Amino acid sequence: MSVLRQRVSDRKSLRRHERGPCNPNQEDRVFYKNKKLPPKTFLCEICTSTFNTRGEFRAHMLDIHNTEPPMVKCPVCNYENLTKFGIKTHVLRKHSAADITEKCYDDKDKKEYLNVLDKAAVCSDCGKMFLSEKKSDFKLHMVLHKSEKVDCNCKIEFGCVKQKRHHIHTVHLQDLIGCDMEGCWFLCNEKSQMFTHMNRAHNKEGKAPRNKIMCDLCGKEFEVLASLQKHKRYEHDTVLLDCVHCDKKFNLAKMKAHMFANHKNPGICGICGKKVQDLDSHNANIHVEVKRFNCDQCDRGFQKKSMLEVHIMNVHLKLRPYKCRYGCEFAYNNKGNRNSHERKKHGGLYPETKYEPS
Repeated sequence: MSVLRQRVSDRKSLRRHERGPCNPNQEDRVFYKNKKLPPKTFLCEICTSTFNTRGEFRAHMLDIHNTEPPMVKCPVCNYENLTKFGIKTHVLRKHSAADITEKCYDDKDKKEYLNVLDKAAVCSDCGKMFLSEKKSDFKLHMVLHKSEKVDCNCKIEFGCVKQKRHHIHTVHLQDLIGCDMEGCWFLCNEKSQMFTHMNRAHNKEGKAPRNKIMCDLCGKEFEVLASLQKHKRYEHDTVLLDCVHCDKKFNLAKMKAHMFANHKNPGICGICGKKVQDLDSHNANIHVEVKRFNCDQCDRGFQKKSMLEVHIMNVHLKLRPYKCRYGCEFAYNNKGNRNSHERKKHGGLYPETKYEPS
C-alpha cells in the first residue's frame, strides 16, 4: 500500500483522513481523495443563483427580485426563519412539547420537532437549551459558566464582561483558547476554531485585504455588499410606515424588527386580563406554577436566570448601570430606556463605543 504523505492540521483532521484515503479496507482511495462535500448554499429559485450565507441570499432577493425570500414558519407562533435549523433552535428555546402536539398539524414536522425537544441539552446553571450535548456551542457555553465562580484578584479594570471572561479563561483557568488580537475577546475550544476565526476576523493568512465598499449616501464603509445593502435598508429608506399596534413609525426594515421585538403575539391575557405584547412569553413567565429561579429576597420567581438578575438589580439593588453616554446626569436600569432617552433628548444614539456594559 502506498503512502500519501499528506499533512493535516490537527488530530481531528488526521482521524478523518485515516477513515478515508488511508483506510486499508477501502480499495478505491481516489474516490475519497476527490470527494468533496457540497457547499452549504442558498438557492434562488427565480434565477438559480446560489449564496453562501443567509444575509447574502436575503439581500439578493430584496434588491434583485424585490421580494422576501421563502421562509420556514414556526408551527406554534408567527416566527419565521430562512432555514429549518433556525426553526428547530427557536422551537427548542420558546415552545414546549405540549405546544407542538397541539398546534403542529403536519405529522412529519411534529415528529421531528418532538425529537428535537427529547434530545435537547439543558444548561444546569442558567436553563438555556441547546440542540445536543455533543454540539460545540453547548460545550463552550458550559465552560464559560466557570468564569462566574472565579474571583479575579488582578488589579485590572475591565471594560466589558467579555473582556473579564477572556482574562479568566486564558490566564487563571487556562481551559479555553483566546484570541490575542487587541480588543478581541473571542474564545473557543479547539485550535481549528481559532484558525478559522483568525482567517475570517483578522485576515492572518496573508490574504489580500478586501476592498471596502463605501455607502454613497453617508460614506460608511463595509466589507461585503450584503452589509452595505442591509445598511441602506435600515438607515437610508425614508418611507415610513405606521405600526398597526402602536403609534410609532419606522421604515420597512426597522418595522419588521420592531414587530418581532414588541408585537409577536399581542393580545389580552385570558387569565389576568392584562394587555401584553407577547401572550406566549407572558403565560410562560407569569402563569406557571413552578418557577425555576426564585428570588432569595422576596417571593418572586422566574423562568429564566437573566430575568431574575434584572429583577434583583431593579427592585432590590436599585442599580442604574446604563448612564447617558452624552454625559448628562440621567442613568437607567436597561439599555432600552437609556437609548430612548438619547433619542429624545440628544437627537439620536451616541456613536457605539468598543466597551459597553452587557
